[in-house]
Amino acid sequence: MNMNQKFEAAKAEYEVANAALQKACSAFEEGPKKDFAQLQQNIAALQVEIKNHKDEHVTLKQTLSDELRTSNGVKTSKVKETLAAIRDIESVLEECGVLEQQLKANAEEAHMHASKLADSYQKAYANAKYKWSMMNLYTVLAECGERISAAMAVSVGDDSPTSLAPTPHKVMLNELGLLAKAYSGDNESYRPVIGTLDLGTFKTTRIMTPAEISFASKNQ
Repeated sequence: MNMNQKFEAAKAEYEVANAALQKACSAFEEGPKKDFAQLQQNIAALQVEIKNHKDEHVTLKQTLSDELRTSNGVKTSKVKETLAAIRDIESVLEECGVLEQQLKANAEEAHMHASKLADSYQKAYANAKYKWSMMNLYTVLAECGERISAAMAVSVGDDSPTSLAPTPHKVMLNELGLLAKAYSGDNESYRPVIGTLDLGTFKTTRIMTPAEISFASKNQ
């Protein structure tokens, strides 16, 4: 293949990789990402409520103790009201405990599902980024490759007065290396083209490995 054909091949590979990226991104965005984030929020909110209920339970127990001491053990109307409130809050705590376990189980399942799709999304993004860089490379080579090659191929000859000087080939490689080094910090030139990898809550939540997912599935 000539350089233009290599560019066309690289372009085609990038288009396939980008289509796969868009598909992986949509699969992750449309369900697991939002579902897992919502479950995490629900668990956190429920745990706040459970703490409030426990605090209320402690307060009611102390109130009951104070009322019994005041009544000298007599089951007054106030004592009965406090006892009823304690039973109510204990029932609420019991149900909240069941709900918390259900939410955690749902979150673990969502975590496993989202981990699979997040991993696919990450890999698709990395592949699209690589294919874009190769297409970009062949774009430059198709435009300037012949001129660069011709300049590098010049032979000064062993009998030339400049025979001890670096060859054009070495000079070109050195200059290209220096240019590449100057742009080494520019790692985001692909973002306007393929976008940004957005994992949402998975930025702080570790993506489960296939082995971890398999283990968790067996222990559900």
